Amino acid sequence: MCSFIFAGLLGVFCITSSNADPFIEPEMLIIPAGTSLYGSSETERCLFLVSEQEPRQKEVFVDTFLIGQYEITNEEYALFILDGGYEQEAYWSDDGWKYRRQFSWTEPRRWRDKDYNKPEKEKYPVCAVSWFEAEAYCRWLSVKTGKPYRLPTALEWEKAARGVDGRFFPWGNEWNVNACNWLADVDGNTLPNKDIDGYIYTSPVGNYPAGQSPYGCYDMSGNVLEWCSDGLEEFSGMQHPAEYRIFKGGSFFTGNPRQLRCAWQGGTWPEIGHVYWGIIGFRVAADSNP
Repeated sequence: MCSFIFAGLLGVFCITSSNADPFIEPEMLIIPAGTSLYGSSETERCLFLVSEQEPRQKEVFVDTFLIGQYEITNEEYALFILDGGYEQEAYWSDDGWKYRRQFSWTEPRRWRDKDYNKPEKEKYPVCAVSWFEAEAYCRWLSVKTGKPYRLPTALEWEKAARGVDGRFFPWGNEWNVNACNWLADVDGNTLPNKDIDGYIYTSPVGNYPAGQSPYGCYDMSGNVLEWCSDGLEEFSGMQHPAEYRIFKGGSFFTGNPRQLRCAWQGGTWPEIGHVYWGIIGFRVAADSNP
């Protein structure tokens, strides 16, 4: 039975659910407990001219966790908006709610941009979301499902992306121009090029099977940057504002393989996301034993 129909920006689609409040549960993968390598090795740092800000490689133990196989899509995020996610303070942190009110957020900045979202792009990643919006979505999804969804930590994200062998990219150590959605700037004009990866801006999630991680995650290189839960200062040898949050993975606007490696990370203020290019999105994680 079709219990919910949305006819609007994303077109018409139906959510089949016995719930009065519709939601879409992400496809989650189990990442087993164990040690893995976090950060970049000396070899990697030399090959890719890695910034001193990037953590040096060390062995870490990561407990069992779950992570989304795909980035959260426009279709999934639409249900958060339609369910009043931007109107209910309970889903937001104190700082997040302050910024939501200050900037009058009612949806991501690129939500009505046909380059990122239109009726044919339900399966494209939601983009131009701030860390606070991603956090609020996780809290909303947790309430709807009764499961503790959250943003992944940087350690979890990197393990899910590279496995346990310390590979440079999700697919291995060799750069593959066809394994992800990246800038592909072959003509030197610094603008996105679709001739190599097929897309100028974002692409449907799961569109690059050659780029899967060892655990089966898609788009952990390219497409959109992905927020992590951690503060950047905690993981960097450089001084950053304590409020900065980590993002990883690179995006469709990333032109250098250096920034598409599993170990690469950047960060910015958690209210950032409403930017000109829709480059920031997220995937969800959860503890294995809630």
